[in-house]
Amino acid sequence: MGIVQVYTAQGKDEDAMRLLDTEIAKSPGRSDLLIAAGDTAMRAKNYDKAVALFEQALAAVNAGSPVKAPNAKDTAPESAAGVYMRLSDAWQKKGDNKSALEAARHAKELSPRDPVILSSLAMLLEAAGQKKEALEAYRARLRST
Repeated sequence: MGIVQVYTAQGKDEDAMRLLDTEIAKSPGRSDLLIAAGDTAMRAKNYDKAVALFEQALAAVNAGSPVKAPNAKDTAPESAAGVYMRLSDAWQKKGDNKSALEAARHAKELSPRDPVILSSLAMLLEAAGQKKEALEAYRARLRST
């Protein structure tokens, strides 16, 4: 992972992705590698690949693979919630707001008081025209602080 971070810091996302793809082929169930690859795909604006990688990471987390990605918690519900939020972001950037909203709702189910999740969910609901539910999510966000 250190080499991937160096490549990323140098703006060599293609090199980072090649290395991650090689490591994922060796250990396809490692959620930390899948998340790092998904994050790298997001930086490269390859949202199709990011969605696929984050979905694989969710499957790995649900199978018991702990998340060791930067800023991720080790407990299963928070880990899965974080991956769902990454997936939501990828879907949104891909232009599929319905899938983005669905992923954000899954994240909220796992971490119902997380202010970042509540804010993102509220914004997605508002953009989808679901004003009443968006208002409830904004209020929940305010209560979470």
